Amino acid sequence: MLFNLLIWSTVLLAALAFGLGILSLVRNYKSKVVVIWFLMSMAITIWSIGYVKTLLVFDSVNGFLGLSRPLLLSFLFASP
Repeated sequence: MLFNLLIWSTVLLAALAFGLGILSLVRNYKSKVVVIWFLMSMAITIWSIGYVKTLLVFDSVNGFLGLSRPLLLSFLFASP
C-alpha cells in the first residue's frame, strides 16, 4: 500500500512539474527567470521518471545501472 502511494505521488509530481513548466514557458517565454524555472521543472520531471523506473525494476543490479541515466541527465539541467 505505501509502496504504491510512493509511486503514484512521484508520478503526480512529475506530471505537475511538467505541466507547470510548460504553462509558465507558454505564458512568458522571453523572461530569463521563466526559462530557468522551465529547465528546473524539466529536471524534476526527468528525475521523477527515473526514480519511478528505479522503483518499478525487478532486477536490482542490472535495472538500476540501466535506469540511472535519466537521474544523471536531470543533474545536467540543474547544474549551474
